[in-house]
Amino acid sequence: MPAEFVDIVIQEIDETESYRRSGGFWEKVFKLSSDPDVRWIAIFQEAWSEVEQFPKRHARIENHRLITVCLEEELSGQMTALTAAIEQTNARYRSL
Repeated sequence: MPAEFVDIVIQEIDETESYRRSGGFWEKVFKLSSDPDVRWIAIFQEAWSEVEQFPKRHARIENHRLITVCLEEELSGQMTALTAAIEQTNARYRSL
């Protein structure tokens, strides 16, 4: 981990990249405060896999963006869980 690591946080939604999928699901794309490296992304994937939430929807980091798929009414709960997973990722990454 670089000594100058600054926690990565979720920023605003990227409305131009977000879109409605089938069956009421949305693919919501959020900008991140900085570009995560591959180690950070791997730690995030592990942290997200450990989240216990129902319903738990898909989330991934792709092209330096956080992408989640969920129903519109689930977005608030999904974002709470994603924020916690990102905080956990930052803590784990910092301890490398």
